[in-house]
Amino acid sequence: MKNCCLILFLLIHIYFFSQNVIKPKELYKPTQQEVVDPDYGITIYNKLVPCMGGDSIRYNKVGYNAQSWQEDYYASGKLLHRGFYIDGQIKVFKNYWENGNLERELITVDNLRCKLFTYYPNGQARSEITYYEGVEIKQKDFFENGSVELDEEIDKKDGSIIKRIINYPDSKPKVIMELIDKKNKIYSYKEYYENGNVKEEGTLNFKKDMNDYVKNGQWKFYNEQGQLVKTTNYINNEEQKN
Repeated sequence: MKNCCLILFLLIHIYFFSQNVIKPKELYKPTQQEVVDPDYGITIYNKLVPCMGGDSIRYNKVGYNAQSWQEDYYASGKLLHRGFYIDGQIKVFKNYWENGNLERELITVDNLRCKLFTYYPNGQARSEITYYEGVEIKQKDFFENGSVELDEEIDKKDGSIIKRIINYPDSKPKVIMELIDKKNKIYSYKEYYENGNVKEEGTLNFKKDMNDYVKNGQWKFYNEQGQLVKTTNYINNEEQKN
């Protein structure tokens, strides 16, 4: 009786533990709906990529760390994933939409850097991201019409922004934030209405202890017609009364 209980316990333990790892291709055949995050795409393999900050391990069907090329398939039989593994972690890989188009591709540059390219189901580029020691340092996102939605660069030393440009779908700027004083971490900031007129402008400071960007100095605010409606002075986001 004790032996039966022990075997049952081990089977239950193996079952629940297996939920935290990628199963071998013979067992793992999901539908596209099951693996696609509506906002970020097929991200289930990211945790297996060290250069993206992942620290999980994939095991083969006999319990050893996965090695060499591994493939996973949709329930329909279409290819979902193909990656090259060393000791259970991914060095390069490609994921696919069920229609056969590439969903994302990882390219390892060196031991510290890698680049991730993602795509919409129609094949249009969706994003380009550069990682350094597991942290995103460059990102470019695209609308489905091909225009750039976000162009951002991050300081790999402290995680602060070097530049951030956000656009409307018609390519007109929405936000432009650029580092103008590297030593003091001061930024110029402009936000725009959809008609192209400036909405507000001023300077920001990066406060590392708060991990935030605060308004400092004189800020100007405009209406949609481009007319100045208010000028305000700030100290650490606090509006200064005259």
